[in-house]
Amino acid sequence: EFVISRGERVFVERIDVEGNATTLDRVIRRQFTTVEGDPFDPRAIRQTAERLRATGFFSDVQVEGRPGTAADQVIVDVDVEEQPTGSLGFSASFSTDTGVGLAVNFSESNFLGRGQALAFSFNTTDGSRALDFNFTEPHFMARDLSLNLRLFYAETSSQNRSFDTLDYGLRGGLGFPVSEFGRLNVYAGVEQNEISNVAGVSPIIAADAGARLAAYVGAQYSYDTRDRGIDPTRGVRLQFGTEYAGLGGDADYLRATFLGIAEQQIMREEVTLRASFEAGAIEALSGNT
Repeated sequence: EFVISRGERVFVERIDVEGNATTLDRVIRRQFTTVEGDPFDPRAIRQTAERLRATGFFSDVQVEGRPGTAADQVIVDVDVEEQPTGSLGFSASFSTDTGVGLAVNFSESNFLGRGQALAFSFNTTDGSRALDFNFTEPHFMARDLSLNLRLFYAETSSQNRSFDTLDYGLRGGLGFPVSEFGRLNVYAGVEQNEISNVAGVSPIIAADAGARLAAYVGAQYSYDTRDRGIDPTRGVRLQFGTEYAGLGGDADYLRATFLGIAEQQIMREEVTLRASFEAGAIEALSGNT
């Protein structure tokens, strides 16, 4: 026999956050679907704890409810233990072909405790230089809307190859959820590619000499159940993308891509098996190649 009876209505009096010396309170609170004054839902509180653990900002997360100032009030205590979220690396190398090389890499997934991701890399040798900068704001304008910006610059000289190259560009995009496991990203960018000093090289490379400007827009849909759902030890990621270049410049093409990943954790979740499949196609427009 199943007896369904109406229980007492209990509400969230307040949410107390402790243990976050660096991470701002708002970064933790935005993982809650419950706010002060809402009915107390233990299932929603458990899901919030899982989302906080999934950020990677904390080594331990405890979310519990305790009696409030009245019989129908509950105080939600959030106790977190922060862990390092950034890395800084330096390296040096020497080669008889390119001489001395230096590289600097920096990444931080919780920049200034704001939940922002920042990555920067720079490397140089006696004939090449490369710079890459990435920034992601996961809650742009205080909404479930991610903003991503990327800036890159790379050049090589004929000291380590038979021609010179120069590539630089800027790309920006927005991402937002369209379902529980689905997310859509839209982006736009512009980049310049140059090949020069092609004397004495292959005719195929020589035919590409000069500068090419590409302005493009694209969209990417991803469906990801890994580390989520009823069974977090297995999951899939399906990603579909399309990109169009022809908003100006020299490039005019339509590109489609697909990525499929399946994962399964075994041996008490200490080993992860992963299978992936990737495919793509590009169609030149306006008679270009």
